Amino acid sequence: MIPFGSQRKNGQDLATHLLNEHDNERMTVVEVRGAIAGDLHGAFAEWEVQAKALTKCKNYLYSLSINPDP
Repeated sequence: MIPFGSQRKNGQDLATHLLNEHDNERMTVVEVRGAIAGDLHGAFAEWEVQAKALTKCKNYLYSLSINPDP
């Protein structure tokens, strides 16, 4: 297994990528917590506003990709 993690900003691009069935073999949104919105685009937009308004955080998301061994 090869994990790759990175801090990110621009949640809209990340949400679009995560929901893209062409680039992702399998993807399921099980639950969105900590946001009023029930979808990824809405939740990431809320968290971006909170990060800018309440903190000096620039990369407010952490993305972890996991590649299983073939």
